[in-house]
Amino acid sequence: MNMKSKLVLITCILLLSNFFIASAQYAELVGKWVEINGPRYWKTLGVCLDERACDRLICVIEQGGQSDFELELYSYRTLRIKNHTAAMVLEAKLNEGKAKVLLLNGLHKGFSGWIPIEWLANNSERPKFSKR
Repeated sequence: MNMKSKLVLITCILLLSNFFIASAQYAELVGKWVEINGPRYWKTLGVCLDERACDRLICVIEQGGQSDFELELYSYRTLRIKNHTAAMVLEAKLNEGKAKVLLLNGLHKGFSGWIPIEWLANNSERPKFSKR
């Protein structure tokens, strides 16, 4: 095996290990109370009522268009919530980059929907709900 092949192999191994570490972080959040944490300077976030709307929201965020993001927020398929809204994670689709959450406070308390999975960052220490 030549040096170039070894470097490619090592790079692939490192990328895969980083993916599995990040995946484990988010997978452990299913059933936990979390805060939906969008970028710090965003006051309003969106919880999409279906997966297609979430896929579109993720694309808009990745492209970085603030005006397009605002349009998605005012779509009939998106609930507007405050940044740092409390929720419980119902499902995490790690390979698709999204999670289904149940909102626990605010105007839309009791509704569920989909968010970009990155908005669950910094929640690893949150408590798990007990089944009583």
